[in-house]
Order: sequence, then C-alpha cells, then structure tokens
Amino acid sequence: MDVKTGEVLADASLVNTKTQAGALGPIPAWGKNVGYSGIEQTINNLAFSQAYEPGSVFKVVTFSAALQDGLITPDTVFPVPNSVVVGGRYFHDAENHGLEHLTATEVLAQSSNIGTYEIGKLVGESGLLAQVERMGFGQPTSIGFPDETSGLLVNANNWYASDQVALPIGQVDAVPAIQVLDAYNAIANGGVFVEPKLVRGYVYANGTLKATAKSATRVVLSPNVDATMVKMLEQVVLDGTGTNAIIPGYSVAGKTGTATIPFPGQDRLTGNYNASFVGFAPANDPILSMIVVIERPLNDIYGGSVSAPVFQEVMSYALHHYGIPSNGAVQKPLTGSAASIASDVT
Repeated sequence: MDVKTGEVLADASLVNTKTQAGALGPIPAWGKNVGYSGIEQTINNLAFSQAYEPGSVFKVVTFSAALQDGLITPDTVFPVPNSVVVGGRYFHDAENHGLEHLTATEVLAQSSNIGTYEIGKLVGESGLLAQVERMGFGQPTSIGFPDETSGLLVNANNWYASDQVALPIGQVDAVPAIQVLDAYNAIANGGVFVEPKLVRGYVYANGTLKATAKSATRVVLSPNVDATMVKMLEQVVLDGTGTNAIIPGYSVAGKTGTATIPFPGQDRLTGNYNASFVGFAPANDPILSMIVVIERPLNDIYGGSVSAPVFQEVMSYALHHYGIPSNGAVQKPLTGSAASIASDVT
C-alpha cells in the first residue's frame, strides 16, 4: 500500500497446488500456473476474503493501547515468567526460559507472549476491545471487495477470563490480512488511519480523467505515541524476531507472527501454522507498507524466517521501482547466538 493515500499498489493471492489440502480443504484456483510449477492464482482474493488468527502481529493493539493510555514507556520493565494459567488455560512463551526482566521494547522485539499479557493486564478488557475497534479490526474496508470478510471478533458479551491473555497475543480474533495491513499502515502514517482504495481514477471514452475521492481518514494514535510505536517496531527488525526483513540502505519497521491454526473439534491443527510479517519502509518517513501471510509453510514455520524474507525481497524491489531514495540506514542482521530469537508462536 501507499502509506499516505491507502492505494493498494500490488496484491497477490497464490496457492501451491502440489501441497495436500488436508483438513482445511483445497483453496480454489484458476488452474493456470503463474510461472512456477504448481503455483496458481486463487479464485478468491484471500487478503480480503479469508480471516485468520494473526498471532503476534496483533500485539500492536496491546502495545499501542498501553502507550496511548500512558501505562507504559518503551523502557518500562516487566517480570516475565515462562508461563501462566489464566481462566483454566495454559499459556507460555515460544521458547522455555526462567524468570526474565524485559523492557516493553524487548517484550515486543522478542515477541514474548507472557510479557505482552502483563502489558495487556494494565490495559484491561474494555481498553483492549476499544483499541481493536479503533485500529480498524472487525470492520469492512471501503473497497467493498467481493466476498470481503469483516472477521470474527470477541466482544464483551462473549469474553472469557482466558481472553485476557489470548486477545493481546492475537489468538482469539480472526481477521483478514488487509485489516492487519491497514492497522500498521496507520502507524506508518503518523497515527492516521487511511482507508485502502483500489481505483485511482476513471478514464472516459473522450479521454477525460476523473480522479476518485481521497480515502477517508481518522486519527487512531497521537503523534507522540505513534512515533514511539514506530521506534519500537524498528527494534523488532534491528534485534528481534524480524531481522530477515532488513533492507540495506533503508530503515524498516515491522512485526512477525506465527499462529497455530484453529479447527472445529480439534482446538488446533497440530503442526499447522500461519506465518506473517507486516511492516513499512523507510521507517523514518514511510512510503510503502506491506504484509505477507503464508499459510502452512513447508520448510519452516516462523514469520521471521518464512515471511520476513519475502517482505525483504518484494519491498526492496518496490522501493527501487518507485525511486524511493535510501535514507542511509545501516542495519545488519544479527549473527551467532544473538540471532537465535526466531520463535514467536502463539
């Protein structure tokens, strides 16, 4: 997306027809590959029509709400145990660890589920639900794309005690990818939500060009809070789970997500995940935002190792294609033991 106008500049929805559909069933495709054997374009535009549990990319709701309400700063330290039991459900971080003391920035960068829960407790049920709505989740876009879904959201009437953990880490709500991108695009746009749009204008038979109306906008975060959120998302890419999204010469901000796939009667599909990365660049003056969602990746499962590299390659191409100058950012991926933080499973 174009950060400031909301224009959707590129949208791809593909399926690997060589992969067994499994319990989820086949994804309808046009039956014609797109240049790679077994890869076909889907009939439905999954970015608009398919809701999925977003996992850790949804944590932006929790952090932005806490920052907006003045409940945390980037340097607020939280004691983070490995696990908690809330409402009879067991929740844990993706990687086993003893009691840690992490700043809010570190909680986000390392995608700690339990650390995010500790922050979500400060926001509370009503604050979390309000922020979900404020960020545009559960609401159809102004595009009105065929078969577009609004998603499935928990609300005050069906709130369970365990949702105090599940919602902040992106487990309870199911949303389409476009809504996740819209939320992050608002952060890229200085805290101003801009409705996405597909049509820039109309060309009439006589050659007259008539532009479409500008996308509707609304303020969702104060400028100061938004600037803080951007800096924290930069740290995700600099030294957290998103280092594979680093683009030489450009600062990048974003978030990874790795979510188990729910299934009726089974709770979760064992070994099946949705991997996501969503972000924007250049982080200091955002021009383009982008989301990558990969359902049931084959060789690895993490958003940081599966989806972030796709973001890196496509966003790098787009930045050069549109002639967006480098901001001289010097970002280098971590190596050795410091690069082991890849797990962000919710």
